Amino acid sequence: MSLNKFTISTILPLTLLLITGCGPTMRTVHYGVANSGSTSKYLTKPLYEEDAENNKAATYVSGQYFTNFGEGYYSDELSRFGDFLIHRVHSEKHHNISYGILGYMGKYHVNELTDFKGDKSFYGGGVTGGFNVRLPIRRVEWRIIGLQSTLLYEDGKYASFRKEAEDAEALVAGDDGEEQVLFNDLHPDNLVANVSVNTELIIKLDKISLGFYGSAGSNWGINGAKHYVLTGSLNVLLNNTNTTFFIQGNTLTHIGYYSIGISQRLF
Repeated sequence: MSLNKFTISTILPLTLLLITGCGPTMRTVHYGVANSGSTSKYLTKPLYEEDAENNKAATYVSGQYFTNFGEGYYSDELSRFGDFLIHRVHSEKHHNISYGILGYMGKYHVNELTDFKGDKSFYGGGVTGGFNVRLPIRRVEWRIIGLQSTLLYEDGKYASFRKEAEDAEALVAGDDGEEQVLFNDLHPDNLVANVSVNTELIIKLDKISLGFYGSAGSNWGINGAKHYVLTGSLNVLLNNTNTTFFIQGNTLTHIGYYSIGISQRLF
């Protein structure tokens, strides 16, 4: 083997490997809408015994507080927000139909991108609706299966941050600011839709009712990437279901939320 062939086949690849190995690493950073907790919203419904007395329909107002305890799209990214919901339920013995509107506002702390660190406010609103089949049996009401869909639009400084980051020519991440990254906006139109299936079991006690609710579904960014969401909640119903207190945990691919809330029947 000649020296030229040895140089090309051996030394040149090693040199290129050393050069590329010493360069900055490159990875993709993902961000989407801040509110992933309201996409699979729990909708309070009247118990079967209540239907005949209240013309088989009910209207509720609800408030809920969410936090991710600092585990957002990336570590040390605290997000917290509150939402407000008003919804209507039409009930028959073996099914419920629910629909409503909601609004929310909060803050998301960006930590991953060096040039955009800090709190970013956000706000938004949307519509939700669903249908479920139920089986009332004495002291138990099993809402066997339900289907629910939600559409949310979000705006604010957090949405502006995502737009600016996407338009930036170069981004860096990490504490030292030396890691180069590519930015991927999961929801470039600030719209997210959710379709989920759910089930709920309610145990009727003497003066209160205890309920367990769970759902699984998927979020779609309109004109964006799709990611999956799993949600669950624990619900405690008081005073003939006129007032409902509940805690809820949401987990999904990119971000998870925990929340507490209250729902009050108006009429």
